[in-house]
Amino acid sequence: MARAIAVILAVVVTMAGTAPGGTLDKFEEDATRDRSRDDSGRDRHRSSWDDDPWDSFGGNFGAGIVNGLVIAPGQASWARVSGDENRLADLGWDPREPGDPLLPIVRFDFAYFNLQSDVEAMDYRAQVGYGPFAVELNPTFYEEEIPADDLDIYRIWGLYRMSITDRIEFDFGAGAIVLEGNETNTGFSLTTPILAQVYDWLLVEFRPIWSEINETSIDEYEAAVLLNWKSLAVKAGYRWTRSPETSLNGPFFGLSIRY
Repeated sequence: MARAIAVILAVVVTMAGTAPGGTLDKFEEDATRDRSRDDSGRDRHRSSWDDDPWDSFGGNFGAGIVNGLVIAPGQASWARVSGDENRLADLGWDPREPGDPLLPIVRFDFAYFNLQSDVEAMDYRAQVGYGPFAVELNPTFYEEEIPADDLDIYRIWGLYRMSITDRIEFDFGAGAIVLEGNETNTGFSLTTPILAQVYDWLLVEFRPIWSEINETSIDEYEAAVLLNWKSLAVKAGYRWTRSPETSLNGPFFGLSIRY
């Protein structure tokens, strides 16, 4: 009898040792695989960044587009924060007050994520800036119960914050991503978040993030509703995080504090 029990235990231990990786291992492997070595025979699409942006515009017309869509909204952000009365009077906008959700000098968010396949995560977001310029750090820490595993993703961007109106902010951010799991991999990251203040107490936020590690794309899309009160907001939403063949998706809730 004792010998039979020992044999059963040995089989169980062997099966556990050879079990396939969990959700986080699969995501890390897919998100960091070097696809530049893939001999798939498929033509790679030419990046739009390889094109001369002025090919689509003609001289002054192109300069006007850049000024209207990029430079002027950034100048409006500066006017709102600095209290430029003449510029704000021309726009018909109110200056930014301390604690306003748009164009924060300091913003800190944290949120709890409940993902599929017994995976959960804590997400943090710290932003420091003035007017149209800011820096943002956004780490996410994933944990899986069975099998026990963890995965950390760090993102950092320099942001150019544009005021579309005094209640709508559109940002462009460029920076880096670091993925730490069984190995550490780094890459390039872009983001274009938009925050709209529908009412004094209600905001909606959409944050797309496009990253690339070893020529493998990681796409993230986050949509949230924030209930605002003075310098504090309670938020809830959903985030989709996808590599080419796997995903980490789920709802979240948390707090946002700013000054």
